Amino acid sequence: MEEEKLLDYIELLREKAEKDKLVIFVGAGVSCNTKGMPSWSELIQKMAKTLGYSKCSNCKHKKENCTDNCLFIEDNSSDEFLKIPQYLYNKNQEQYRQMILENINGGQEIDAPLSSAIFDINPVHIITTNYDHLLETSKNEFCEQYQVIIHDGDLLNTEKSKYIIKMHGDLGDPDTIVLKEDDYLNYSQEHILIELF
Repeated sequence: MEEEKLLDYIELLREKAEKDKLVIFVGAGVSCNTKGMPSWSELIQKMAKTLGYSKCSNCKHKKENCTDNCLFIEDNSSDEFLKIPQYLYNKNQEQYRQMILENINGGQEIDAPLSSAIFDINPVHIITTNYDHLLETSKNEFCEQYQVIIHDGDLLNTEKSKYIIKMHGDLGDPDTIVLKEDDYLNYSQEHILIELF
């Protein structure tokens, strides 16, 4: 990107932030940049391994003893990304919850520089699909201005005017986590206000 265009974008962001019009969307890339945070793919692979699910039996690229060096083992379809967690949940709900809690670091002891930089931009709201607590436990002085929204009812009972909206749930309440197929299929019915917001 040309330097002039980049400066124009920075100026536009500054202008929107000053007018309380800037909303930042935080995806998995922010959390994955911290130690101990798996990517979505890595979490699904661990669940698949727990289930004994393997793509190898139907792989058209299969060769003898290729599992250790397989280039396609993490090449899941969008269906598999939703169905593997659903299968694990259907098989053993406690194991499903435990796997999430054991594999995703809550972030209470981590002050992620990228999280702090997000607060420095001063957005009016931050919307995230991350379950961890990296944003709300940031040591950035502006973090205290934000209220965490997890449930629809939280939007109705806010005390602050700036929000961190955790649209895919929170590790502190594993039942709110949106990961498996049913979570996505039922999202519009269970999160009417957050989706509307």
